[in-house]
Amino acid sequence: MVIARGDCISLPAHGSSAGLLELKERFRQGLEEHAKAVLSLPADLGIQWTLGDCTERSASGSERVVADEPSLDVRLAACQALAEEAMGGASDAARSITELLVDGSQEVRRAALEALVCIAECGPLSAVNAASVALGLSDPGLRWRGHEQSLAIAALAARLRA
Repeated sequence: MVIARGDCISLPAHGSSAGLLELKERFRQGLEEHAKAVLSLPADLGIQWTLGDCTERSASGSERVVADEPSLDVRLAACQALAEEAMGGASDAARSITELLVDGSQEVRRAALEALVCIAECGPLSAVNAASVALGLSDPGLRWRGHEQSLAIAALAARLRA
């Protein structure tokens, strides 16, 4: 038996194709579960943390909200997964990225802006249209608009005019 890494599953040393096929299938199932979990994060988390909804709550309620709030790494991973889906033509993913432009973390807003600029420069037109419409509908106006939103609107508009 050969072990690739200590935290990995062991590989059969002899050329048993049945063992390798089983290993490949287990790996594929794990990968599918991981991808499904990452892609469902924005839908599961809802818009509450995206908009930074911080209304007054009881002590136990606020502790629960803090515990349920995703970490920075999770939000960045969700942004990355959404960007990859949007570059593949998923309009819903492009719309979801626009919601991350108003996140409480500057790093998440920057990642969302980079994703939208990338979509505007070389993404499919369906994703560009979806993101542009979503930003237009959620635009609070020039006075209240964030810097990231303004840059994303300009980049998407430049692509649509070209």
